Amino acid sequence: QGMAVYNGNIENNNNTICWNSLSLIVSTKSISGSFLTELLERIEYSSTIPSLVKILYQDQSAENQNQTGDYLLNNTQPKFELGFSETICITSYDNNNEQFGHWLAGIIDGDGSLLVSKAGNPEIEITLHEEDVKTLYKIKSILGAGKVTPRSKSKAYRIRIRNKEGVKKVINLINGKLLTPGKHQQLINICNILKITPIINNTFCSDNAWFSGFFDAEGYLSIRNKYTLTLSVSQKDRRILEKISVGFNCGNIYKDKSWDGFNYCVTKRASLDIYMKYFKKFPLLTVKNVDIVTFNRLLLFLERKYHFANSSNKNRIDHLIALFKNRKKK
Repeated sequence: QGMAVYNGNIENNNNTICWNSLSLIVSTKSISGSFLTELLERIEYSSTIPSLVKILYQDQSAENQNQTGDYLLNNTQPKFELGFSETICITSYDNNNEQFGHWLAGIIDGDGSLLVSKAGNPEIEITLHEEDVKTLYKIKSILGAGKVTPRSKSKAYRIRIRNKEGVKKVINLINGKLLTPGKHQQLINICNILKITPIINNTFCSDNAWFSGFFDAEGYLSIRNKYTLTLSVSQKDRRILEKISVGFNCGNIYKDKSWDGFNYCVTKRASLDIYMKYFKKFPLLTVKNVDIVTFNRLLLFLERKYHFANSSNKNRIDHLIALFKNRKKK
């Protein structure tokens, strides 16, 4: 299979992007914010881009000879800050079983199932939209188990884990981390087969990756009216949405009679900032992370009043919103 690579020269910077390895490699005498802004505008809406992009760079300036670093391209003004401990760099949860377990529990609470066949065999299944098939392969790679296949008559793929040792590995990762009542019962059933003590947790915490996994499965970002940015999660069961709302101390829950369910919505900019900071610490692992990049930039543009009629930068925010909405139509 060929390697997807972008080669370019932006602002006299020699750079290469390898989408397959999620890397942007930069070799330059100086790294500027405008270089990254232009790069974002070029790559942000390509359907071939993975949800997370790792930046590897080499600063050849006199004061920083041959120093390197890597950063997640997931905010509006990416900064190259060598040696700062507060800089968060997470491109996956490969080396953090605890947080990967929370993220995995979240995505299973949203789009997964813990099953026991009629023959008494345990099985785990996660289904995602076809654009997120790379996420399923990422799960398979981390677990070292599972088979990824397309779902018939739908634009979706699923990973199924049937190997007993693979199922045990998943259960040990998520035990005590699932939060929805339906998955609690499934956990009890599958643990009985595996002879593992189920741990039932009903406490939501905004300082782990559970919500990131849940949002990867059930969340949605949209722009209402003209400049109203909206983060939303829909569920049949209101209880989990109440826990999320209380945990982040923001947002409202509405009844949707059209499908007899509930929508949790966040529209205030201060509240959206809370979520953007959360996703910086616990990044999404699906293509929704591209939307997070856009929302971060739009929040900055709104703060700078680019949307005002007399702003010389109004075309920038309008263009970015148009690109976002066009991408959503695909």
